[in-house]
Amino acid sequence: EGATPPRLVAPGPDLLATVVREVERLELDGPGQVAVVAPRSLGPALAAALDTVAETADIFGARRIVLDPRRAKGLEFDSVVVVDPAAIAGSGPSGRRDLYVSLTRTTDRLTVVGSLPDP
Repeated sequence: EGATPPRLVAPGPDLLATVVREVERLELDGPGQVAVVAPRSLGPALAAALDTVAETADIFGARRIVLDPRRAKGLEFDSVVVVDPAAIAGSGPSGRRDLYVSLTRTTDRLTVVGSLPDP
């Protein structure tokens, strides 16, 4: 049994509502921790919308976690929602590397909310 194919979702008019819906869908699809990887600027709003912890919290005790790509580096999660990949890729000299890190943190289910940057 292999990993589930990635899912690409348009953010729609309400980015936060779209992310919440996708996290809830992943939680229904299977057990395990769901990580939301997003630009640092979105972290507090996403954590509030998801009623979960962000950044400095104990990531190993939470069912849901919100973190930026650099904090996600070296970690793995059952499910990952990458938010606004174009913003991650365009965030500076290491942006594309940060996007790669974000997209490779899952062991099973990946959802991307937003459009991917041009190659």
